[in-house]
Parts: sequence; C-alpha cells; structure tokens
Amino acid sequence: MVAPSDDTTALLENMGCRYLSIEIDRKGKNPITELGLIIEYFRILKSQKPKYLFLFTVKPVIYGTVVAGLLGIVGIATITGLGTVFIRRSLLTVVLKNLYQIPFRFCAAVFLQNKEDGKLLLPKKKKPNAKIFYVAGSGVDLEYFRFSAEDVGNHEEETFTFLFIGRILEDKGIREFIEASRVILGSHKGVEFQVVGPVDPGNQTGISLKEIQDWQSEGVIRYLGKVDDVRPFVLSSSCVVLPSYREGLPRSLLEAGAIGRPVIATQVPGCKDVVIEGKTGFLCAPQDSVDLAKKMAMVLALSRQERLDMGARARVHIEKNFDEKVIIAQYLSVLSASTS
Repeated sequence: MVAPSDDTTALLENMGCRYLSIEIDRKGKNPITELGLIIEYFRILKSQKPKYLFLFTVKPVIYGTVVAGLLGIVGIATITGLGTVFIRRSLLTVVLKNLYQIPFRFCAAVFLQNKEDGKLLLPKKKKPNAKIFYVAGSGVDLEYFRFSAEDVGNHEEETFTFLFIGRILEDKGIREFIEASRVILGSHKGVEFQVVGPVDPGNQTGISLKEIQDWQSEGVIRYLGKVDDVRPFVLSSSCVVLPSYREGLPRSLLEAGAIGRPVIATQVPGCKDVVIEGKTGFLCAPQDSVDLAKKMAMVLALSRQERLDMGARARVHIEKNFDEKVIIAQYLSVLSASTS
C-alpha cells in the first residue's frame, strides 16, 4: 500500500498489508513538486517490482500510469468519481480531462463507476487501448451491512431522524442539507437531523469545524463527528440523505440501502444510479434546498409500513446490483486475463 499516512494505516497493516509512505499535496499544481512526486513513485515501484499496480484517485491514477508504463508494470486504474474540478468547470477541467486519457491509453484496464463519467472521459476519436469495465462502485458487504426491518417508530410519536453521512464538504450538499433542515424544523415536530463524517480542511470546498458547531448551537443538526462504523447510526435513522453535487457511486447510499433504509439523493451521476425513484427513495434537484425539503416532507408523510416497504425494496435492489463479491470477481477476472 503506497499512500500518505492517516488513521487507517494501522488498520491496513493489521490486515497484513505492507505500507509505504508517500506525501501527496492534493491541491498542488507546482510542476516541480509534481515532478518530484512522479520521481518518488518511480523510486518506490522500481525498488518493489510489483507485477500489478492498482491505482485509485486522481494523481496516483495519472502519475502511477506513467511510471507503470516506464517500468513494464501492469496498471489497473479505477476512476471513482470526478470531483470538484468537474463540478466547477474551468481551464483545469480541460487539462485534467486530457490527462485522464493517459490511463485509457497505457493501462491494461480502467474501471469506471458510472456511465456519465465514461461518456465524459472516454476518447471520442480513437478506441482506448485499455479494457473498459463499469463496476457498481466498491460494492457493499451484505453480511456486514445486514438488512434490518427495525424502525424508529411512528414519527408522530418518536423522533424521526434524517442522517447525512459523508465528508463535510460543500460539494456533498451539506449547505443544502442545513437549509432544508431549517425548513422542515419550522413546519414539523419530532424531527432530528444528524451529521456523521469528518471535516476535510485540505479540500477546497471543506466546511470549518466552527461553522458546523454553529449549526449545532443553532439547533439545526446534531454533529456526531467521524466514526469507524456507520451501522449503528444508520440503524437508528429513519432516512439517509446525500444531496451531493456529483459522485462516482456513493458507498453511504449502498450501505443505507443494504440495511434497509430509504434514502434521498440528488439527480446527479452516481447518486441516481443507486436510487429507484419512489421505490427505494427519492431524488431531488442538485443544489436545491427547497426541492430537498420537499422530498424530506414526502418521506415524513409516509406511514411506518410504507417506509419499511421502501427499505425492504432498497435491500433487494442492493442485493441484485451492488454486492461487493461481484465487484471483486470483476477485478479478479482482469488479473486472470493478464496472467493467461
């Protein structure tokens, strides 16, 4: 495992992985610094001599592909989502779109998590050299995230909980979640809004901890911080909400559906691939707190049995389409083809 050190490093080592540290400035655009990162990748990979290189996130996918090509390593890239650069279009969007052509040309395989990303990135004039695969995100462990018909009860008698799970970023729709929460709190009683996830000050759309604490002091949300296991929070929730501006394929929605909770998400790439409108949850317009509040009100208007039925349909949908065993098998098939 080659990545910057964080609080998951020890967990990976305990799993039996050998970890090698590398520093990556996610926002860095200095050509000299970026060249230094490529050289560091070259140094590490030349010394380790791996046969296969699995690449995730922007800089590793692009720079790692270059190094793998130079060293004769089989590169397998996964594009998990296009992020802020493709939400807020600029010259950098054009540059990055062109750089993403590198893995399509030099990797053995490229995995994409939704069709819209493929339409945007796949070469238009020339067939890519890499084999292209579409996978249902990273999937979900259906045994770990077991279905539960447990419910928080009738919202007229007990607290009805809307749960946001994700990094606390503008691009995840946290501001729309806050504004919609204010609307619902002004018109409904017995409703609580919880937020689970880490702050990310290194991200250009990150929200400060102080602002989150201000929202909590206002009584709009209850901030539960970063957690190692979201299952207890999903189980105690009535509905999971992710008003993101764009996703690869959001794991939080998969986990919520696997446990049997209805969800509200935005009509954007990634999110809309998980939700069956009106059957397993509701889709709202992106960056639209008014529409989000409307969809929250629709969930609140459901009877307890209607919510349970929606959650049960969500579980079936996840079982059929997002089992992680299927995704793992797709990666293993690429390895098998590469050795034959």
